[in-house]
Amino acid sequence: MFTKHLSKTTARLSINITSNVLRSASTKPGKPGCTSYNRTSPSVRNITNLSRVSARGCSTPATSFFTHPAPLRRHNQPGVADRLLLKDVQLDVERRQLVVSWDDGDTQIYPFVWLRDNCRCTKCFHPVALARSTYAHTLDVELLAKTVTKTQDGSALQVNWDDGHVSEFPSKWLREYRFDNTTPDQLLNVKYKPWGADVNLQFFDFNSILEDDQTLYDWLVEMVTVGISIVTKAPKETGQLERIGERVAFLRKSNYGPTFHVKAKMDPSNLAYTTGALALHTDLAYYINEPDIQMLHCIEQVASEGGENVVADGFKVALDLKRDDPEAFHLLSTYPFEFSDIGKDHYGEFLQRSRHPTIKLNELGEIEKVTISDHSRDAMLRSPVHLVLPIYRALNKYCKMLLEPENLLQYKLEEGNILAFNNCRVLHGRNSFRVIKAGGRQLEGGYLDWDEVFSKLHVLSRKLQNQK
Repeated sequence: MFTKHLSKTTARLSINITSNVLRSASTKPGKPGCTSYNRTSPSVRNITNLSRVSARGCSTPATSFFTHPAPLRRHNQPGVADRLLLKDVQLDVERRQLVVSWDDGDTQIYPFVWLRDNCRCTKCFHPVALARSTYAHTLDVELLAKTVTKTQDGSALQVNWDDGHVSEFPSKWLREYRFDNTTPDQLLNVKYKPWGADVNLQFFDFNSILEDDQTLYDWLVEMVTVGISIVTKAPKETGQLERIGERVAFLRKSNYGPTFHVKAKMDPSNLAYTTGALALHTDLAYYINEPDIQMLHCIEQVASEGGENVVADGFKVALDLKRDDPEAFHLLSTYPFEFSDIGKDHYGEFLQRSRHPTIKLNELGEIEKVTISDHSRDAMLRSPVHLVLPIYRALNKYCKMLLEPENLLQYKLEEGNILAFNNCRVLHGRNSFRVIKAGGRQLEGGYLDWDEVFSKLHVLSRKLQNQK
Protein backbone atom coordinates (compact mmCIF):
# COMPACT_ATOMS: atom_id res chain seq x y z
CA MET A 1 0.00 0.00 0.00
CA PHE A 2 1.25 3.49 -0.81
CA THR A 3 0.17 5.02 2.47
CA LYS A 4 -0.03 8.57 3.71
CA HIS A 5 3.18 8.02 5.62
CA LEU A 6 4.90 6.69 2.52
CA SER A 7 3.73 9.65 0.49
CA LYS A 8 5.64 12.01 2.78
CA THR A 9 8.83 10.64 1.31
CA THR A 10 7.63 10.39 -2.27
CA ALA A 11 8.68 13.89 -3.19
CA ARG A 12 12.19 13.16 -2.06
CA LEU A 13 12.46 9.93 -3.99
CA SER A 14 14.64 10.29 -7.04
CA ILE A 15 14.97 6.65 -8.02
CA ASN A 16 13.20 5.40 -11.07
CA ILE A 17 13.19 1.63 -10.78
CA THR A 18 13.50 0.07 -14.20
CA SER A 19 14.14 -3.33 -15.64
CA ASN A 20 14.97 -4.55 -19.10
CA VAL A 21 13.41 -7.92 -18.33
CA LEU A 22 9.93 -7.90 -19.85
CA ARG A 23 7.38 -10.56 -20.65
CA SER A 24 4.51 -11.63 -22.88
CA ALA A 25 1.65 -14.09 -22.56
CA SER A 26 1.50 -17.73 -23.53
CA THR A 27 -1.21 -20.28 -23.05
CA LYS A 28 -0.19 -23.67 -21.69
CA PRO A 29 -1.08 -26.68 -23.85
CA GLY A 30 -3.97 -28.64 -22.46
CA LYS A 31 -4.97 -25.83 -20.07
CA PRO A 32 -7.72 -23.88 -21.85
CA GLY A 33 -7.68 -20.23 -20.81
CA CYS A 34 -4.67 -20.59 -18.50
CA THR A 35 -2.22 -17.81 -19.30
CA SER A 36 1.37 -17.34 -18.25
CA TYR A 37 3.92 -14.54 -18.29
CA ASN A 38 7.16 -15.54 -20.06
CA ARG A 39 10.50 -13.93 -20.87
CA THR A 40 10.02 -13.11 -24.54
CA SER A 41 8.47 -9.68 -24.96
CA PRO A 42 10.50 -6.66 -26.13
CA SER A 43 8.07 -4.06 -24.76
CA VAL A 44 5.76 -3.22 -21.92
CA ARG A 45 2.97 -2.81 -24.47
CA ASN A 46 2.87 -6.58 -25.00
CA ILE A 47 2.65 -7.13 -21.28
CA THR A 48 -0.39 -4.96 -20.83
CA ASN A 49 -2.37 -6.90 -23.44
CA LEU A 50 -2.38 -10.07 -21.37
CA SER A 51 -5.66 -9.46 -19.61
CA ARG A 52 -7.48 -9.67 -22.94
CA VAL A 53 -6.77 -13.40 -22.94
CA SER A 54 -9.38 -15.48 -21.12
CA ALA A 55 -7.71 -16.76 -17.95
CA ARG A 56 -9.88 -19.24 -16.10
CA GLY A 57 -7.48 -21.18 -13.94
CA CYS A 58 -3.91 -21.95 -12.97
CA SER A 59 -1.24 -24.27 -14.28
CA THR A 60 -1.57 -26.85 -11.52
CA PRO A 61 -5.09 -27.78 -10.44
CA ALA A 62 -4.52 -29.76 -7.26
CA THR A 63 -7.65 -30.69 -5.38
CA SER A 64 -5.62 -33.06 -3.21
CA PHE A 65 -2.83 -30.53 -2.58
CA PHE A 66 -3.61 -30.03 1.10
CA THR A 67 -3.83 -33.46 2.60
CA HIS A 68 -2.88 -33.15 6.26
CA PRO A 69 -5.86 -33.94 8.51
CA ALA A 70 -7.38 -31.33 10.78
CA PRO A 71 -5.88 -31.54 14.30
CA LEU A 72 -9.24 -32.45 15.83
CA ARG A 73 -11.76 -34.46 13.86
CA ARG A 74 -14.04 -37.45 13.98
CA HIS A 75 -12.48 -40.82 13.31
CA ASN A 76 -14.90 -41.49 10.49
CA GLN A 77 -14.00 -38.35 8.58
CA PRO A 78 -12.21 -39.13 5.30
CA GLY A 79 -8.43 -38.93 5.50
CA VAL A 80 -5.60 -39.51 3.07
CA ALA A 81 -3.51 -41.95 5.09
CA ASP A 82 -2.83 -45.17 3.23
CA ARG A 83 -5.39 -47.83 3.98
CA LEU A 84 -2.83 -49.90 5.83
CA LEU A 85 -3.76 -52.45 8.47
CA LEU A 86 -2.20 -53.02 11.84
CA LYS A 87 0.20 -55.94 11.91
CA ASP A 88 1.28 -55.93 15.55
CA VAL A 89 0.70 -53.96 18.76
CA GLN A 90 2.88 -54.29 21.87
CA LEU A 91 2.74 -52.73 25.35
CA ASP A 92 5.95 -51.27 26.76
CA VAL A 93 4.81 -50.58 30.32
CA GLU A 94 8.27 -49.68 31.60
CA ARG A 95 8.54 -46.78 29.14
CA ARG A 96 4.79 -46.06 29.28
CA GLN A 97 4.28 -46.43 25.55
CA LEU A 98 2.64 -48.47 22.83
CA VAL A 99 4.61 -49.89 19.87
CA VAL A 100 2.50 -50.14 16.71
CA SER A 101 3.52 -51.70 13.40
CA TRP A 102 1.68 -51.86 10.07
CA ASP A 103 1.67 -54.41 7.30
CA ASP A 104 4.06 -52.29 5.22
CA GLY A 105 6.78 -52.71 7.88
CA ASP A 106 6.59 -49.20 9.41
CA THR A 107 6.62 -48.94 13.19
CA GLN A 108 5.62 -46.05 15.46
CA ILE A 109 5.81 -45.45 19.23
CA TYR A 110 2.81 -43.84 20.95
CA PRO A 111 3.26 -42.65 24.56
CA PHE A 112 0.41 -43.63 26.87
CA VAL A 113 -0.20 -40.05 27.98
CA TRP A 114 -0.65 -38.87 24.39
CA LEU A 115 -3.09 -41.67 23.56
CA ARG A 116 -5.21 -40.94 26.63
CA ASP A 117 -5.14 -37.19 25.99
CA ASN A 118 -6.41 -37.85 22.46
CA CYS A 119 -9.08 -40.41 23.26
CA ARG A 120 -12.00 -39.78 20.93
CA CYS A 121 -14.79 -41.41 22.91
CA THR A 122 -17.83 -39.21 23.51
CA LYS A 123 -16.80 -38.58 27.13
CA CYS A 124 -13.39 -37.24 26.12
CA PHE A 125 -14.21 -35.59 22.80
CA HIS A 126 -17.40 -33.71 22.00
CA PRO A 127 -18.91 -35.36 18.90
CA VAL A 128 -20.64 -32.22 17.61
CA ALA A 129 -18.27 -29.41 18.59
CA LEU A 130 -15.29 -31.61 17.61
CA ALA A 131 -13.37 -30.38 20.63
CA ARG A 132 -11.54 -32.05 23.51
CA SER A 133 -13.73 -32.25 26.62
CA THR A 134 -10.93 -33.13 29.05
CA TYR A 135 -8.34 -30.85 30.67
CA ALA A 136 -4.57 -30.93 30.97
CA HIS A 137 -4.66 -30.22 34.71
CA THR A 138 -6.81 -33.32 35.37
CA LEU A 139 -4.79 -35.65 33.15
CA ASP A 140 -2.93 -38.46 34.91
CA VAL A 141 0.40 -38.21 33.12
CA GLU A 142 1.70 -41.39 34.78
CA LEU A 143 -1.27 -43.60 33.87
CA LEU A 144 -0.72 -47.09 32.51
CA ALA A 145 -2.43 -49.24 29.90
CA LYS A 146 -3.49 -52.63 31.23
CA THR A 147 -4.13 -54.35 27.92
CA VAL A 148 -4.19 -53.56 24.22
CA THR A 149 -5.88 -55.55 21.46
CA LYS A 150 -6.28 -55.05 17.75
CA THR A 151 -9.34 -55.92 15.75
CA GLN A 152 -9.31 -59.13 13.78
CA ASP A 153 -9.04 -57.28 10.47
CA GLY A 154 -6.33 -54.94 11.80
CA SER A 155 -8.35 -51.77 11.17
CA ALA A 156 -8.23 -50.51 14.78
CA LEU A 157 -6.87 -51.13 18.26
CA GLN A 158 -8.40 -50.87 21.72
CA VAL A 159 -6.63 -49.77 24.90
CA ASN A 160 -7.89 -50.68 28.37
CA TRP A 161 -6.50 -48.25 30.94
CA ASP A 162 -5.71 -48.98 34.58
CA ASP A 163 -8.51 -46.62 35.72
CA GLY A 164 -11.13 -48.64 33.80
CA HIS A 165 -11.44 -46.27 30.82
CA VAL A 166 -11.42 -47.73 27.28
CA SER A 167 -10.14 -45.98 24.14
CA GLU A 168 -10.30 -47.08 20.51
CA PHE A 169 -7.98 -45.81 17.74
CA PRO A 170 -8.42 -46.62 14.02
CA SER A 171 -5.30 -47.64 12.13
CA LYS A 172 -5.62 -44.90 9.52
CA TRP A 173 -5.96 -42.24 12.24
CA LEU A 174 -2.83 -43.43 14.02
CA ARG A 175 -1.00 -43.48 10.71
CA GLU A 176 -1.72 -39.78 10.19
CA TYR A 177 -0.52 -38.73 13.67
CA ARG A 178 3.10 -39.85 13.98
CA PHE A 179 4.89 -37.00 15.79
CA ASP A 180 8.09 -36.04 13.97
CA ASN A 181 7.43 -38.83 11.43
CA THR A 182 4.19 -37.15 10.34
CA THR A 183 3.89 -35.94 6.76
CA PRO A 184 4.77 -32.21 6.74
CA ASP A 185 1.82 -29.85 6.91
CA GLN A 186 1.56 -28.27 3.46
CA LEU A 187 0.15 -25.03 4.85
CA LEU A 188 2.08 -24.56 8.09
CA ASN A 189 5.34 -25.74 6.49
CA VAL A 190 4.97 -24.56 2.91
CA LYS A 191 7.44 -25.65 0.25
CA TYR A 192 7.83 -22.32 -1.48
CA LYS A 193 8.72 -21.98 -5.15
CA PRO A 194 11.37 -19.24 -5.40
CA TRP A 195 11.34 -17.06 -8.51
CA GLY A 196 13.14 -14.22 -10.21
CA ALA A 197 12.44 -11.98 -13.18
CA ASP A 198 11.67 -15.08 -15.26
CA VAL A 199 8.70 -16.08 -13.08
CA ASN A 200 5.95 -17.96 -14.89
CA LEU A 201 3.26 -15.52 -13.79
CA GLN A 202 -0.22 -17.04 -13.66
CA PHE A 203 -3.49 -15.30 -14.58
CA PHE A 204 -6.96 -16.01 -13.15
CA ASP A 205 -10.32 -14.74 -14.37
CA PHE A 206 -12.16 -12.57 -11.81
CA ASN A 207 -15.62 -14.04 -12.40
CA SER A 208 -14.27 -17.60 -12.34
CA ILE A 209 -12.75 -16.97 -8.91
CA LEU A 210 -16.15 -15.76 -7.70
CA GLU A 211 -18.16 -18.59 -9.27
CA ASP A 212 -15.95 -21.68 -9.62
CA ASP A 213 -14.53 -23.49 -6.58
CA GLN A 214 -11.71 -25.12 -8.54
CA THR A 215 -10.47 -21.77 -9.86
CA LEU A 216 -10.64 -20.22 -6.39
CA TYR A 217 -8.71 -23.18 -5.00
CA ASP A 218 -6.06 -22.99 -7.72
CA TRP A 219 -5.64 -19.24 -7.19
CA LEU A 220 -5.18 -19.62 -3.44
CA VAL A 221 -2.68 -22.47 -3.93
CA GLU A 222 -0.71 -20.20 -6.27
CA MET A 223 -0.72 -17.46 -3.62
CA VAL A 224 0.58 -19.90 -0.99
CA THR A 225 3.37 -21.50 -3.02
CA VAL A 226 4.48 -18.84 -5.53
CA GLY A 227 3.16 -15.77 -3.76
CA ILE A 228 2.10 -13.69 -6.77
CA SER A 229 -0.56 -13.75 -9.50
CA ILE A 230 -2.76 -11.53 -11.65
CA VAL A 231 -6.57 -11.54 -11.55
CA THR A 232 -8.03 -10.29 -14.82
CA LYS A 233 -11.26 -8.72 -16.07
CA ALA A 234 -12.54 -7.27 -12.82
CA PRO A 235 -15.07 -4.43 -13.24
CA LYS A 236 -13.35 -1.04 -13.38
CA GLU A 237 -14.97 0.30 -10.25
CA THR A 238 -14.35 0.20 -6.53
CA GLY A 239 -15.75 -2.58 -4.36
CA GLN A 240 -14.36 -5.55 -6.30
CA LEU A 241 -11.81 -6.48 -3.62
CA GLU A 242 -14.65 -6.77 -1.10
CA ARG A 243 -16.25 -9.31 -3.43
CA ILE A 244 -13.07 -11.40 -3.44
CA GLY A 245 -12.75 -10.97 0.32
CA GLU A 246 -16.30 -12.25 0.83
CA ARG A 247 -15.59 -15.18 -1.48
CA VAL A 248 -12.69 -16.23 0.73
CA ALA A 249 -14.11 -15.01 4.06
CA PHE A 250 -13.53 -11.29 4.66
CA LEU A 251 -10.94 -8.59 4.04
CA ARG A 252 -8.53 -7.57 6.75
CA LYS A 253 -9.01 -3.97 7.83
CA SER A 254 -6.25 -1.48 8.58
CA ASN A 255 -6.01 2.08 9.90
CA TYR A 256 -6.91 3.17 6.38
CA GLY A 257 -10.26 1.36 6.34
CA PRO A 258 -11.60 -1.88 4.82
CA THR A 259 -9.71 -0.93 1.63
CA PHE A 260 -7.42 1.94 0.64
CA HIS A 261 -7.05 4.07 -2.47
CA VAL A 262 -3.97 5.18 -4.37
CA LYS A 263 -4.73 8.04 -6.73
CA ALA A 264 -2.68 10.32 -8.97
CA LYS A 265 -4.08 13.58 -10.31
CA MET A 266 -2.86 16.43 -12.46
CA ASP A 267 -3.48 18.83 -9.55
CA PRO A 268 -2.68 16.74 -6.45
CA SER A 269 -3.89 18.08 -3.14
CA ASN A 270 -1.95 15.49 -1.18
CA LEU A 271 1.43 13.83 -1.62
CA ALA A 272 -0.36 10.48 -1.79
CA TYR A 273 -1.56 11.60 -5.22
CA THR A 274 1.90 12.28 -6.61
CA THR A 275 3.54 10.45 -9.49
CA GLY A 276 6.99 9.70 -8.08
CA ALA A 277 8.67 6.32 -7.90
CA LEU A 278 8.11 4.16 -4.85
CA ALA A 279 10.94 1.98 -3.54
CA LEU A 280 10.50 -1.75 -2.91
CA HIS A 281 8.77 -2.36 0.43
CA THR A 282 6.36 -4.54 2.36
CA ASP A 283 3.13 -2.99 3.61
CA LEU A 284 2.25 -1.99 7.16
CA ALA A 285 5.63 -2.89 8.64
CA TYR A 286 4.61 -0.84 11.68
CA TYR A 287 1.93 -3.44 12.51
CA ILE A 288 2.93 -6.23 14.90
CA ASN A 289 0.84 -8.58 12.75
CA GLU A 290 1.50 -7.47 9.19
CA PRO A 291 -1.14 -8.31 6.55
CA ASP A 292 -0.40 -11.50 4.65
CA ILE A 293 -1.85 -11.05 1.15
CA GLN A 294 -2.16 -7.71 -0.61
CA MET A 295 -4.35 -7.02 -3.64
CA LEU A 296 -4.06 -3.93 -5.86
CA HIS A 297 -6.98 -3.39 -8.26
CA CYS A 298 -6.23 -1.10 -11.20
CA ILE A 299 -9.36 0.98 -11.82
CA GLU A 300 -7.72 3.64 -13.98
CA GLN A 301 -4.26 3.60 -15.58
CA VAL A 302 -2.22 6.40 -17.13
CA ALA A 303 -1.74 6.14 -20.88
CA SER A 304 1.74 7.63 -20.71
CA GLU A 305 4.96 5.70 -20.13
CA GLY A 306 5.84 4.62 -16.60
CA GLY A 307 3.71 3.56 -13.67
CA GLU A 308 4.80 -0.08 -13.85
CA ASN A 309 4.55 -2.09 -10.66
CA VAL A 310 7.89 -3.65 -9.73
CA VAL A 311 8.13 -6.73 -7.52
CA ALA A 312 10.82 -9.09 -6.22
CA ASP A 313 10.73 -12.40 -4.35
CA GLY A 314 12.24 -11.53 -0.97
CA PHE A 315 12.58 -15.22 -0.06
CA LYS A 316 14.56 -16.07 -3.17
CA VAL A 317 16.94 -13.14 -2.70
CA ALA A 318 17.32 -13.92 1.01
CA LEU A 319 18.41 -17.45 0.08
CA ASP A 320 20.90 -15.96 -2.38
CA LEU A 321 22.21 -13.73 0.42
CA LYS A 322 22.54 -16.71 2.76
CA ARG A 323 24.58 -18.54 0.12
CA ASP A 324 26.81 -15.57 -0.75
CA ASP A 325 27.16 -13.90 2.65
CA PRO A 326 26.08 -16.08 5.60
CA GLU A 327 27.12 -13.44 8.13
CA ALA A 328 24.91 -10.78 6.51
CA PHE A 329 22.01 -13.26 6.50
CA HIS A 330 22.65 -14.00 10.18
CA LEU A 331 22.61 -10.32 11.12
CA LEU A 332 19.38 -9.57 9.24
CA SER A 333 17.64 -12.62 10.70
CA THR A 334 18.83 -11.91 14.26
CA TYR A 335 18.62 -8.17 14.94
CA PRO A 336 15.25 -6.45 14.34
CA PHE A 337 14.55 -2.96 13.13
CA GLU A 338 11.70 -0.97 14.61
CA PHE A 339 8.93 0.66 12.56
CA SER A 340 6.42 3.36 13.35
CA ASP A 341 3.60 5.42 11.85
CA ILE A 342 1.42 8.15 13.29
CA GLY A 343 -1.55 9.99 11.87
CA LYS A 344 -5.31 10.18 11.52
CA ASP A 345 -7.34 8.25 8.99
CA HIS A 346 -10.48 6.14 8.54
CA TYR A 347 -10.86 5.08 12.19
CA GLY A 348 -9.40 8.19 13.80
CA GLU A 349 -5.98 8.87 15.29
CA PHE A 350 -3.36 6.14 15.46
CA LEU A 351 0.24 5.60 16.54
CA GLN A 352 1.63 2.26 15.46
CA ARG A 353 4.93 0.74 16.57
CA SER A 354 6.41 -2.67 15.85
CA ARG A 355 9.67 -4.57 15.70
CA HIS A 356 10.66 -7.08 12.99
CA PRO A 357 13.88 -8.66 11.73
CA THR A 358 14.43 -8.05 8.03
CA ILE A 359 14.40 -11.83 7.53
CA LYS A 360 12.29 -13.83 10.00
CA LEU A 361 12.95 -17.56 10.43
CA ASN A 362 10.58 -20.20 11.74
CA GLU A 363 11.26 -22.92 14.29
CA LEU A 364 12.96 -25.01 11.57
CA GLY A 365 15.32 -22.22 10.58
CA GLU A 366 13.44 -21.66 7.31
CA ILE A 367 12.50 -18.22 5.97
CA GLU A 368 9.02 -17.27 7.13
CA LYS A 369 8.75 -13.55 6.46
CA VAL A 370 10.67 -10.54 5.15
CA THR A 371 10.03 -6.95 6.24
CA ILE A 372 11.49 -3.92 4.50
CA SER A 373 9.99 -0.44 4.70
CA ASP A 374 12.39 2.47 4.43
CA HIS A 375 9.67 5.08 4.89
CA SER A 376 8.49 3.68 8.24
CA ARG A 377 11.79 2.29 9.57
CA ASP A 378 12.39 3.99 12.91
CA ALA A 379 15.67 5.38 14.25
CA MET A 380 15.50 2.93 17.17
CA LEU A 381 17.92 0.01 16.67
CA ARG A 382 18.35 -2.08 19.83
CA SER A 383 21.52 -3.88 18.82
CA PRO A 384 25.07 -3.86 20.22
CA VAL A 385 26.61 -0.62 18.98
CA HIS A 386 29.59 -2.40 17.43
CA LEU A 387 27.18 -4.28 15.14
CA VAL A 388 25.35 -1.21 13.78
CA LEU A 389 27.67 -0.75 10.80
CA PRO A 390 27.71 -4.50 9.90
CA ILE A 391 23.90 -4.55 10.14
CA TYR A 392 23.60 -1.59 7.78
CA ARG A 393 26.07 -3.18 5.39
CA ALA A 394 23.95 -6.33 5.39
CA LEU A 395 20.72 -4.39 4.79
CA ASN A 396 22.32 -2.38 2.02
CA LYS A 397 23.58 -5.52 0.31
CA TYR A 398 20.23 -7.30 0.54
CA CYS A 399 18.34 -4.30 -0.87
CA LYS A 400 20.78 -3.94 -3.76
CA MET A 401 20.40 -7.64 -4.57
CA LEU A 402 16.61 -7.20 -4.71
CA LEU A 403 17.10 -4.63 -7.47
CA GLU A 404 19.31 -6.82 -9.65
CA PRO A 405 17.70 -7.35 -13.10
CA GLU A 406 17.49 -11.12 -12.60
CA ASN A 407 15.40 -10.57 -9.44
CA LEU A 408 13.14 -7.69 -10.44
CA LEU A 409 9.86 -8.22 -12.29
CA GLN A 410 8.23 -5.19 -13.92
CA TYR A 411 4.56 -5.25 -14.88
CA LYS A 412 2.16 -2.48 -15.89
CA LEU A 413 -1.36 -3.24 -14.76
CA GLU A 414 -4.19 -2.84 -17.24
CA GLU A 415 -7.46 -1.39 -16.07
CA GLY A 416 -9.46 -4.23 -14.55
CA ASN A 417 -6.39 -6.21 -13.48
CA ILE A 418 -5.69 -7.07 -9.85
CA LEU A 419 -2.12 -7.70 -8.73
CA ALA A 420 -2.17 -10.11 -5.77
CA PHE A 421 0.92 -11.08 -3.77
CA ASN A 422 2.22 -12.37 -0.45
CA ASN A 423 2.98 -9.16 1.43
CA CYS A 424 5.36 -10.95 3.80
CA ARG A 425 7.41 -12.34 0.92
CA VAL A 426 7.05 -10.18 -2.19
CA LEU A 427 8.41 -6.65 -2.06
CA HIS A 428 6.61 -4.20 -4.30
CA GLY A 429 7.18 -0.70 -5.62
CA ARG A 430 6.34 1.52 -8.57
CA ASN A 431 8.08 3.33 -11.40
CA SER A 432 7.47 7.06 -11.74
CA PHE A 433 4.98 8.25 -14.38
CA ARG A 434 3.30 11.35 -15.83
CA VAL A 435 -0.39 12.23 -15.72
CA ILE A 436 -1.36 13.67 -19.09
CA LYS A 437 -5.13 13.79 -18.73
CA ALA A 438 -7.67 14.51 -16.05
CA GLY A 439 -8.39 11.54 -13.82
CA GLY A 440 -4.93 10.04 -13.78
CA ARG A 441 -4.15 6.71 -12.13
CA GLN A 442 -6.31 5.00 -9.50
CA LEU A 443 -5.78 1.76 -7.59
CA GLU A 444 -7.83 0.24 -4.79
CA GLY A 445 -5.98 -1.97 -2.34
CA GLY A 446 -7.01 -4.54 0.23
CA TYR A 447 -5.66 -7.36 2.37
CA LEU A 448 -6.35 -11.00 3.23
CA ASP A 449 -4.79 -13.00 6.07
CA TRP A 450 -3.57 -16.59 5.96
CA ASP A 451 -5.98 -17.70 8.69
CA GLU A 452 -8.93 -17.13 6.39
CA VAL A 453 -7.10 -18.33 3.26
CA PHE A 454 -5.93 -21.57 4.89
CA SER A 455 -9.40 -22.23 6.27
CA LYS A 456 -10.92 -21.75 2.82
CA LEU A 457 -8.35 -24.08 1.28
CA HIS A 458 -9.17 -26.84 3.78
CA VAL A 459 -12.90 -26.43 3.11
CA LEU A 460 -12.46 -26.37 -0.67
CA SER A 461 -10.12 -29.36 -0.59
CA ARG A 462 -12.68 -31.47 1.22
CA LYS A 463 -15.52 -30.24 -1.00
CA LEU A 464 -13.67 -30.88 -4.26
CA GLN A 465 -12.49 -34.32 -3.15
CA ASN A 466 -16.04 -35.32 -2.25
CA GLN A 467 -17.16 -34.31 -5.75
CA LYS A 468 -14.80 -36.78 -7.39
